[in-house]
Amino acid sequence: MASATDSHLVIGDTCSDLAEVLELAGEKSEARAAFEQALAAYEHKGARWLVDVTRRRLDELAGSTG
Repeated sequence: MASATDSHLVIGDTCSDLAEVLELAGEKSEARAAFEQALAAYEHKGARWLVDVTRRRLDELAGSTG
């Protein structure tokens, strides 16, 4: 069973996975919202590396067209 502090990582990972699927489906706005939820969860956990990765993904998404 995951501890309470690990739940933020699980939430972040789940939101990040959802964002990837939404992006591939062309749902950029929804993908951005899911990445933002992931970012909030990672920030709450203090997972700096995951915060950096998610911020880069948000920047990439903002720069993409389509």
